[in-house]
Amino acid sequence: MARNVGVGIAVDDGTVLSKQIVRIPLKEKDRVNCYMQLAVRKSFLPNENQQRCIELLKYYREN
Repeated sequence: MARNVGVGIAVDDGTVLSKQIVRIPLKEKDRVNCYMQLAVRKSFLPNENQQRCIELLKYYREN
């Protein structure tokens, strides 16, 4: 029985496949367009790692 199994959606161009990360091919009719959005509460105090991620997303939004 597998443990710690998770499923996520990642951008295809930014994903490196490995034994732990696999691609499940979808037929054209089964594919969906995804849009991402970032929202952060004003009262949210991110840790260092979260702050780096937020800054990275802001950078790509602006460029």
